[in-house]
Amino acid sequence: MSVATGRRVLSTVMIGLLSGAELAHAQLPLNIEELLVAPRTINLQTLFAYTIVDQALPLLFADGTGSGGSLPPAAEHQTRAATALTRIRYGLHQDIEVNASFAHTQVDWQQPGFAGGGNEHAAMLGANWRVSADAETPALLLTAGVDVLETSWQVPQARWYGRTLRVGAQTYRALDPVVLSLALLYEWRRERDIGQVRYDPGDILRLQPQVNFAVNHRVTLIGGLSWQYAQADRAGGLRTAVSRYQTDVSFGIGLQTGPGSVLFVDTRVATSGGRGASVALDWHYQF
Repeated sequence: MSVATGRRVLSTVMIGLLSGAELAHAQLPLNIEELLVAPRTINLQTLFAYTIVDQALPLLFADGTGSGGSLPPAAEHQTRAATALTRIRYGLHQDIEVNASFAHTQVDWQQPGFAGGGNEHAAMLGANWRVSADAETPALLLTAGVDVLETSWQVPQARWYGRTLRVGAQTYRALDPVVLSLALLYEWRRERDIGQVRYDPGDILRLQPQVNFAVNHRVTLIGGLSWQYAQADRAGGLRTAVSRYQTDVSFGIGLQTGPGSVLFVDTRVATSGGRGASVALDWHYQF
């Protein structure tokens, strides 16, 4: 399930900067402002992401048996995933927003003598709550979400409802022209049935510190690291993959492209825990 992990990692909201020298006090970075939608406002978010990773696939394939078919269990494969995500966000209150998302992912993998792939989809509901603003203490934002429907490219006939839950917390402190932020995410991926097999894809814990530098009121520079732990996959009580630790380094830029329009470009490169890289375009438009 490493590709799905990468997809969720990419569908995570980035952190950035907005600062104007002509203002009496610094404004928040562009991506910090995008963490929460203004009250009674609709925001459309569109994300396109492309990921390449080299690591072993879980031993679950379209036959749903958990046997791994004819593929050697320890062999590494190059897996490519292209994701398109659309999210509608609405501000209920100055500190609360709700959102609904739909994601489509095309997955392809290959190794000498073998190849495969398929499509997967996810429909998600979520909410963000700003517990405290950046004042005497750093700002704190809590998030929660659920995949109300999801499918897997490995088992195209399966449909799962409410089997993936996630909660997170993000804190940031503005030190003009720099904003420091730290995000923590826990993803609970509950057991699900694949044919006659009870499959547990393993939970995910992710920690992501970032630094956001204000170039001007229209440009944000973003840099950071991420550390992730993914529990081992299990099928029928037996491990189909090992637990994985991974670290990434990320670089990005945020651009104010017009009134109510912000574009983020982000790239990530794995530094440990396997080889991989990704690039994402994330566009926000406020109505």
